[in-house]
Amino acid sequence: REYSNSIDFGSYDYSGNPNLMNNLGFSDFIIQSGDGTLQDNRTALKISKTSNKPLYIICGYSNSQYALTPILSNKTYTITYRLRKLENFVPKQGKNIILRYRLKQNTTDNILGEITIDSTNISNTFTAYTKTFTTGNLVSPNSYHLQLVLDDELSGDIGLDYSIKLEEGGASTPFQPNLLDKPYYLSKTPLGENIASKTVTFPIKSSGFNIYVGDTKENLVIGQTYTITLKGTKPA
Repeated sequence: REYSNSIDFGSYDYSGNPNLMNNLGFSDFIIQSGDGTLQDNRTALKISKTSNKPLYIICGYSNSQYALTPILSNKTYTITYRLRKLENFVPKQGKNIILRYRLKQNTTDNILGEITIDSTNISNTFTAYTKTFTTGNLVSPNSYHLQLVLDDELSGDIGLDYSIKLEEGGASTPFQPNLLDKPYYLSKTPLGENIASKTVTFPIKSSGFNIYVGDTKENLVIGQTYTITLKGTKPA
């Protein structure tokens, strides 16, 4: 028997490897450096590059912390992205779009699974780009994230599908969401209902003693066990 917060598993093909990547959306992407804008197109991210400088975008960093699912030492993984150009995209021979899985070992940056796409070869329909990589022995790994780079002298818009798949093994299999991530949280143990107040707005930034105050949605029962989970960061 298994439990889930959602039974809307969609019409995906679940015959392949499980997806280890977080279920991504617009809020998971930010501009790291360069000039451009990001727009949510429901199932894909619209990236608009507005200057001749390189544009760097990262995925998996929010609220001052990295949040992608960690990868393990001495494992082989395959990552698949789906990318397309929009009508106003202006390519240039020798200028690239680069997709990277990145992490740090202690404080040293590491790039894994890098895909380099010549800007003149990108299609106007979503096309899959796949890379297989082996991690080796990771020493104190941290800061897992994705990075997308648009070279200098490129301009206009591209689309990146949110359906990025990271799977264990050397082959790419059909995309399906990560059922261990939100909103599913698939588990072999019953999932408790979140009875915290829905009127409190997050994230909370405070230097006060009381950080969170709110009423539960139902009365607490004497003798019943409850679990409280808090997640936060402390400024340096």
